[in-house]
Amino acid sequence: MTCSRGLLAVFLAITICSCLTPSMARAEGIVYRAGISGVEDVQLAKLLEEVSDLVQSAGRLPATMLALQRRIAGDRDRLLEVLRSEGYYGASIEVDRREADGTQLVELRVVPGPRFGIASFTLVLAPDSVAAGLRQEAERQARVRIGEPARAASIIDVERGIIVLLGRNGHPKARRTERKVVVDHARAAADIRLEIDAGEPVTFGPPLISGTRDVRPSYIRRQLAWREGALFDNRHVDDTRRDLVRSNLFETVRVSPAETAAPDGSLPVEIEVREREHRSIGFGLGYSTDLGFGGKVFWEHRNLFGEGESLNLEARATQRLYGGAARYRERGFLSRRNTLLLDLETSEERFEAYRARSVATGAALERDLGNGFAGSLGVTLEALNVRQAGETDRFVLVSLPARLRRDTTDNLLDPTRGHRLRLEYTPFFQPDDPDLNFHRVILAGSAYQGFFEGNRVVLAARAQLGFIFGPPTADIPANRRLYAGGGGSVRGYEFQSLGPLDADGDPVGGRSIVEAGIEARIRLFGGFGIVPFLDIGNAYDDERPDLDQGVRVATGIGLRYTTPIGPIRADIAFPLNRRRGIDDAFQFYVSLGQAF
Repeated sequence: MTCSRGLLAVFLAITICSCLTPSMARAEGIVYRAGISGVEDVQLAKLLEEVSDLVQSAGRLPATMLALQRRIAGDRDRLLEVLRSEGYYGASIEVDRREADGTQLVELRVVPGPRFGIASFTLVLAPDSVAAGLRQEAERQARVRIGEPARAASIIDVERGIIVLLGRNGHPKARRTERKVVVDHARAAADIRLEIDAGEPVTFGPPLISGTRDVRPSYIRRQLAWREGALFDNRHVDDTRRDLVRSNLFETVRVSPAETAAPDGSLPVEIEVREREHRSIGFGLGYSTDLGFGGKVFWEHRNLFGEGESLNLEARATQRLYGGAARYRERGFLSRRNTLLLDLETSEERFEAYRARSVATGAALERDLGNGFAGSLGVTLEALNVRQAGETDRFVLVSLPARLRRDTTDNLLDPTRGHRLRLEYTPFFQPDDPDLNFHRVILAGSAYQGFFEGNRVVLAARAQLGFIFGPPTADIPANRRLYAGGGGSVRGYEFQSLGPLDADGDPVGGRSIVEAGIEARIRLFGGFGIVPFLDIGNAYDDERPDLDQGVRVATGIGLRYTTPIGPIRADIAFPLNRRRGIDDAFQFYVSLGQAF
């Protein structure tokens, strides 16, 4: 028995050693240090280090000396290719490998030689049917500066620019047939010849639509950015693809020219879609120390009548706000750039500043103005019952909201680049007392910029100015005045608490407002991140902000967790110049999406 146990122990030891030995050998490997020398240009040296396998894989040791030699040989060829692409066609690399204290020291000595310049650039554009004006424009783009470095990237940029130009002017199938670089070492110069086949000019043919199920093909036809028979322009293809994606009706969208043109010179466009589910139901929850717990539920149908019409029903409630809304949205109303908006909304607000009940209905026409801009004009009818300072007032308001906005961000809930701008002008009319008509102007903007790989740090900033012109503050409905403070405003101060106060210390709202904020959204690990932030702002009784009355400042830090539907936000904010007996030491907020 003892012998059997001993043999078993030896067997297990041998098995474990046999499993560990290869991995231990791999872990040891050939220890080396590598460097690149001889390059004075800082940018070129950085580029060579980025493509060097020896440098980038220094932590992954080669198993054998032969593997190290292969890595050195591969690096030499790779670096020579990069040098040639930067115009150093006569470059050479010397390899020095020696051993010191058990470490292989590898040095790649680069001898760049002269940087070759462009001696000539010849464009051959076929066929002869290319329009004279278009040919001249292509030749103008091909006029590179003689003597400039013969960099591959510059040549490719010229090539792409010409193909894009042709694709926008009736030649969507344009392609390069030859790119020839003849190097003269005696002159340290390069002669470049570029041949491009533009193909015969074509016009837009009929759309070939496939993949629709519940969405009618007529809806897709109304979204086309081109007119059948017009000269082909690839920009219109891209615009149509973008609009179909933004419709939120499809999981995938493919819009591309057909392979061959018809005998009449027209080129059909193939549009292949796959529809997503058009109905959805959901809910959201949130909490803040000023508004308490809150939530909303919604139901949405994005293809109500088969033409991309959207109907959204929503109910929301917090400890101080109750309400519901129905919103109808119809894309392509009268024009592919237009969207019809119909709203019906009711709410009951119970804030420190006022209590109000309202019912409002409105209609607006929104138009895509291109380049990220959109504008809208509308009309709204609203009935109000407002109680403030122990008095109840009833209002009937007719307003004509006009909005202009621009959005170039890359994500709705968590942008990492771009900006948002918004300008609103809304005149309010009171039919029973025209002397109390007033006008409200809001100018707001935010900007986002990501840094480091994968946008691990995003700097975000926002600002807002607001004005109300017309009668004194007391004659303006309390729920239409301007307030500052809260989770979407100046965090750290209670909702609507900043600005003028009455004798009891309750906010009364103002006729002007100024706000600004900045934060750094820092990703840590997994889906977690932190966000230090600073907010400032205030509301004022005057029609223009009276900065002599000062602004309120708050700072804080937030925790973020990224989910497929957007980041979950938890912020704690501390007022830096709080008012004694009015402001709490901190405010806490939890919700979905970034603060702005």
